Amino acid sequence: MGIDKRDTGHGIGKTAAYGRVNSAFEFTGGLVKWFARRVSPMMFHRITVNPHQMGGVPCVRGLRIPVATVVGMVADGMSDEDILKAFPDLTGDDIREALRYAAEAVREREIPLVTKP
Repeated sequence: MGIDKRDTGHGIGKTAAYGRVNSAFEFTGGLVKWFARRVSPMMFHRITVNPHQMGGVPCVRGLRIPVATVVGMVADGMSDEDILKAFPDLTGDDIREALRYAAEAVREREIPLVTKP
């Protein structure tokens, strides 16, 4: 997985972009469309990374609101309305993009799970 950090030009840090090339699908007939879709970078216009803010963790729109905080609130069962009350500077689109960013960040990684016997 390649990571490309580009200057947003808005003075709020860097915009994160992800592109992935999975060569196993490159020449398999029916999956050419899937491959073409996955190769193009997925831009996250609302997610910023600034090494001088919040230790460089991904945040929402240059605000001091980490993506992990928003995702954790959703995981804890908070509604969009509750999250927006807690962080009035956020929008519903910010919440959805934080979730998309988190999904992309963990895609195709091995996460060890401990199960009960």
